[in-house]
Amino acid sequence: MIGLPSVAELTQDLIRYDTTNPPGNEAACVHHVERLLSGAGLDTVLDGISPERPNLVARLAGRGQAPPLLLQGHADVVTTTGQTWTHPPFAGDLLDGRVWGRGAIDMKGGIAMMALAALRFVAEGRRPPGDVVIAVLADEEAGGSGPAARRLAPRWPMSAGFTNRHSPSPSLCTISCAITPGGGPMSTRMCGSSSWGSSRSSN
Repeated sequence: MIGLPSVAELTQDLIRYDTTNPPGNEAACVHHVERLLSGAGLDTVLDGISPERPNLVARLAGRGQAPPLLLQGHADVVTTTGQTWTHPPFAGDLLDGRVWGRGAIDMKGGIAMMALAALRFVAEGRRPPGDVVIAVLADEEAGGSGPAARRLAPRWPMSAGFTNRHSPSPSLCTISCAITPGGGPMSTRMCGSSSWGSSRSSN
């Protein structure tokens, strides 16, 4: 099995990118995740309102036996201005088994768990029942600068096979279930289709 970082180690790496929003500047953090996933063979697409603020969508191909599952997180964090921290907010310190830093919970730790869940499938030579789609978004904390999926849909590499037998047509991929930061019902728009699904909070 290929060597993988631990969830704590990857969370530490991501915390060390200062993605305070505004201004965000999520690029280095998002590209870090993209390199891990694309290096393991996942299909990836990057797009955003500017090169400094990309969104990432990655796909782990499944066996076509279940609808796709979306795992969604955001790379930006809220400000630390005017706050007193026990440990530096962007050092990613690991002390007594706990990772300290802005974004450890909301939600770079969540992104690390999502990415490593997919990487573990690859490392163990297994495929999930359905596609697993990972979306790492910019600009969530400041209200959003446009739905990432809507921006990414026209560029998704359909030729790479981002379809399965559960899709309503060969050119559409419907996400019927999603795990997102907030929980509650959500409308998911991926690859030009719109569907209602259920979500579960990762907070």
